[in-house]
Amino acid sequence: MAGHALESPVDLAMTQDGRTVFAAALDSNAVVVFARNRTTGALAEIGCVSQVDDSDDEDARDGCAHARPLDGANSVAVSPDGSALYVTHSAGLTIFARDRTTGALSRSACVTHRGYWDEETTAGCTLASGVADPSSVAVSRDGSNVYMTAYGSDAITTFTRGVFVAQPAARISRRLLSVRVGCPGTHAGACAGRVVLTPPPALRRLRQSAAYRLEPGRSGTVHLHLGRDLVVASRRAPLAVVVSVSDSVDVAPVKRLLVLRSAKPKPSAKPHRIRRP
Repeated sequence: MAGHALESPVDLAMTQDGRTVFAAALDSNAVVVFARNRTTGALAEIGCVSQVDDSDDEDARDGCAHARPLDGANSVAVSPDGSALYVTHSAGLTIFARDRTTGALSRSACVTHRGYWDEETTAGCTLASGVADPSSVAVSRDGSNVYMTAYGSDAITTFTRGVFVAQPAARISRRLLSVRVGCPGTHAGACAGRVVLTPPPALRRLRQSAAYRLEPGRSGTVHLHLGRDLVVASRRAPLAVVVSVSDSVDVAPVKRLLVLRSAKPKPSAKPHRIRRP
């Protein structure tokens, strides 16, 4: 069947309830989502997420939401509870948080090969060994482990599902950045650590952090206080920052690249004079 961003589909995954199917499309640099009719087995495309390197490029008008890295997407797997989607690609592994009510996907984390050639692709991702040129991904029945084959590293790499960043607010409000953090139900004990905001090098002195603690299966919002200089800089132009979340169980923190856009303050209205009769 044809669809948006479905050039060279190479792998499929299905949710346990049989209602949703995901396809990894190699040449579209995308993952495509289908609703499945459980009576007839027919598929109907309901969405897609693709990587676009240039927002002005013709590929940006592919009808998909956009996230990176997804270059050369070649394998896909979904967690048993349907809350997470794992996609391998030329640089490593990208994890999407999935809303089980709406089906919406939002990138929650990514792991890329430490020696990958393109720094723009690996920005905001955790760098690791044993993930070069991945070829397949699988999730354990209880959802606690993810396994990835990487022929470029001659390795099978094991991941333990840990804390994740789910749809953080990228707009500054009252000098606060609110980051939504989740702790999977399969986590061994509480997720605990720090959420760290790292600005660009010129503003590195404005680095902020805050502690968090979540019980398994729970999510919460961590508020990071932003300094005046950081707010002013984000008003001048969109500001790229890295948010990382550490977890006492995980070896490396989860990282996510965010773009901060702060609304310019509206000019105060002039007082209205009341004429006396």
